[in-house]
Order: sequence, then C-alpha cells, then structure tokens
Amino acid sequence: MMSHSRTTGSVLDREPVRPAEAELPVICEIADFFITQIDEAARRPALLGPNGERIPLPDSLYRVLRQVVEHLKRGESVSIVHAAEELTTQQAADLLNMSRPYLVRLVDRGEIPHHRVGTHRRIRREDIETYRGQRDSRRRASLRAMVHEAEELGLYDTPEAAACELVAADKAEGPS
Repeated sequence: MMSHSRTTGSVLDREPVRPAEAELPVICEIADFFITQIDEAARRPALLGPNGERIPLPDSLYRVLRQVVEHLKRGESVSIVHAAEELTTQQAADLLNMSRPYLVRLVDRGEIPHHRVGTHRRIRREDIETYRGQRDSRRRASLRAMVHEAEELGLYDTPEAAACELVAADKAEGPS
C-alpha cells in the first residue's frame, strides 16, 4: 500500500514500489514474455478490457513497462519520475540520490548549472542527467585505476579475476 508523499511536487510523489516475494514468479513470467516478443508494433502486447476490447501498447509505454518489469524481476524498487524541465534543488538531489545541502554546494561551486527564480535555484533536468553521466564515468575510471593498481601490487590472484569484477561493476553502473 502506498504511504504519504516523500516530496511535494511531481518528481517523487509516491514511495517506491517493491515487488512482494509472492509476485516474483509472475513478474519473471511477464519479463520472459517481453523477451520473446518481436519488436513489431503489430505483435506488441495490448491491454485487454473487461469486455474484450484490445488496446495495443504505444511504443513509449511498452519501453517503460519493459524497464519497470526488468527492475521488479530483480526484486528492485521502482519509482516513476516525471521528466520536468526545471527541478527544485530537492527534486534534483532526490534524482541524484544525495542530500540537498550537498547538491546546493555542487551548484554553488558551478559543477551543476542553474538559474534563479527569485531567491530559489532551479536546475534543468538535462543538466542533472549530464552531471550524473559525468559522475558515473569518473567513478568507473577511478574503479579501473584502483583495479590496475591492485593488479600491479599483486593483490589479485589473477588479472582475469580483476577483469571479471570490473566488468560486473561496469554492468551494475550502466553505460558511460
């Protein structure tokens, strides 16, 4: 059951949804169904109404649904985030999973562009996504450097073990 709102505004207006253990088999079945579907609009899944009416899923909804199902299949929580063009500092901090004061320091240092509306800072969503991509790239580069240093110091049994761990970390972080 959904509880109270975490923030005011449209960015996070509900608590994240996490699948119940009993739901996982059905979610896995749905995920497998998506995998077997051919990406032709005519063969896409559709919503079926109580009287048999069929509404094909539009491409955008189909892509979102596939992503949500994939995360739920792994037992992860999912939140739907509205892609507003301008965000408050709290909304931006929520998207970056950091505290608002830390985000404000980044903004004030010029690491994330912003503008003011009266006395309030506003940040474009595009700038938040750019910062997130740069931050994640820096994290991956630091991880690679640490692995390289550990290999040179002989802290790994084999270079292959280090490479496997790096590949797993890259997959968890997503594309650069």
